[in-house]
Amino acid sequence: MGLLSYGLQAQNCDCDHVLDNLSTTDVNIIHASSFDYAPGDVFCVRGGQMAGLRFLGFKGAPGEPLTFTNCEGAVVINETPHAGITFIESEYIHLTGTGDSHVQYGFHVAQSGAGQVGLNVTAFSTDIEIDHVEIENTGFAGIMAKTDPRCENPTTWRASGFVLRNLDIHHNYIHHTTGEGIYIGYSGGYKVESNVSCGGQKRFGHWLENVEVHHNLIENVGWDGIQLNL
Repeated sequence: MGLLSYGLQAQNCDCDHVLDNLSTTDVNIIHASSFDYAPGDVFCVRGGQMAGLRFLGFKGAPGEPLTFTNCEGAVVINETPHAGITFIESEYIHLTGTGDSHVQYGFHVAQSGAGQVGLNVTAFSTDIEIDHVEIENTGFAGIMAKTDPRCENPTTWRASGFVLRNLDIHHNYIHHTTGEGIYIGYSGGYKVESNVSCGGQKRFGHWLENVEVHHNLIENVGWDGIQLNL
């Protein structure tokens, strides 16, 4: 796993925090606890080639999301064997590739590992906006947003009350994926049937609320262009 070094010259990228010196060979695990941040802060990822980015536990606030953007060029991610970009237990997040006017897609997932997605919103992450990201050559879907129900973790069951809310995916370019272009929600069962049975009782994935998917360019994907499961 990548050992992350945090840049100290945040003013160079006109943001509150800069992520640079990122590993090009091992996935970069970025913990919210490593930062002294406040809702509304902007995190810049300095442009260049790097391995995957995994963000853990970042939490903005309603009306004050944490913004993750590029600066000084495009962030180009070549990752094997993991997902290209992952948000885990994160909420009120805006990932946008608009940090440098010279590039249209400031985040570019050039590849992900076998069976892995380009960009993953998972593990109770919610209230996420994603825009101006290019994703290609993925081992599975381009963008995936869901938390699957698991028998060993009852908090993942629909009955526990988690809802993935306010997901906005727009102005992205997704192409040459093995699976779906965009995959949202649990697809293993809706109300009566489920492919997850725990102690003989069917368990279901979380609900979705206020999902917007618009102005995306999706082409040459292996499965559905957009799959949305309630």
